[in-house]
Order: sequence, then C-alpha cells, then structure tokens
Amino acid sequence: MNIICFETEWLYNHQERKNRFNLNCRPVLQCLKDFYGCDFIYRNFLTKDNLAYYMKYFNTASFKKKYPIVYISTHGWNGSIHLEGMDEKKRKKKQQEDEENNKPDISLYELGQLVPGFFEDRIVHFSSCKTMLNIGAAMRFKDDTGALLVSGYQKSVDAMRSVILDMAYFDALQNFKVSTIVKETSRFQQRYRSLMDDLQFIFV
Repeated sequence: MNIICFETEWLYNHQERKNRFNLNCRPVLQCLKDFYGCDFIYRNFLTKDNLAYYMKYFNTASFKKKYPIVYISTHGWNGSIHLEGMDEKKRKKKQQEDEENNKPDISLYELGQLVPGFFEDRIVHFSSCKTMLNIGAAMRFKDDTGALLVSGYQKSVDAMRSVILDMAYFDALQNFKVSTIVKETSRFQQRYRSLMDDLQFIFV
C-alpha cells in the first residue's frame, strides 16, 4: 500500500541543542519502496497552515485511493501533535497560553477538523510521543474522520526503536489485511510484542 507522509521540519527545533531531535522519514519510505515497489509522497511542513495546504492538495478521490496510509511524524503530547514552525515570540506566547489552558499545538480533534474527509477510509499512523495516550481522543478522531485504523505511541519513545517498529508495522501493512494485523495472534504482534509493549504502541 502506498504512503503519504507529513513530517515536521526538525531543524527548526527551538529546544536546547542537547534535547534536539532530528529525524528524516524519507529513507524509511525509500526502503519500503525499494523492497515492495510501493509509492510514497513525502512533504515537510512548518506550520498548521502548511499542513492544511498539503492535506487539501492531496484530498482528492484519486489520491485517497492511491495512498491509503497517512504517516505523520512530529513531536507529540497527550492527544495532540506539536509543531516546529513558529517564530520565537509567537512560540513563547503560545507556550504561556498552553500552560495556562493546557492546550496542545494541534489536538487530534483539531487535526480531524482541519480538512474534512482527508482521513476517511485511511490508515493513520502517528510517529510521535504520547499522541495516543488519550485513547478517548484517538477513538473520537477515528469516529469523526472515518479513518479505517489509527495507531501510534502512548509514551515518549526512543527515536531509533520507534523507527524500527514503524518499519515493521508498514511491512505488515504491505502483506496483511488490517483485520488480521490488529489481532493479538497476528504474526506482526507475535513477532514484535515486546517492542510494542515497550513503546506502548496501540491501534484503535
């Protein structure tokens, strides 16, 4: 199955250097393409508007049919994704608002409403820390958007280990039906159960 990937611009990370995390999902996608012959679309984005633009552009019947997997690689938090693309003054102001109101950059609810219909009948994978921690929010995202399957991590994850599991997951999606993969007895879950448990990887 073909994949459309939206990845934050890690190089615009405002954290102190020792805490910076820079990843590039393109090699992961290229590996899958070389091995399976599946196609992929890869786009970096800085802001919510950037993401909305790409989602709108690829929100056509032909794109949705050809690219049934949506791969979102960003920072994350409880029921949300976090963005890099914000100037320092805006970020500081927003951080203050977030601390006061406990609001994430883009909640799963906001993401689901951003471009109606984009996630419908698609497999959506969040390669981000803690985005799936709020199961209720994840289930609402799935119900509101009509997504076929939503997956991701419930804890802060090690980058290398999460990439390994992402690869294994996409490998399974190339070979088995969703209804098979979500079963605890599936080959994917039997083979990678310890890593899934360690990273608190879940489906809804």
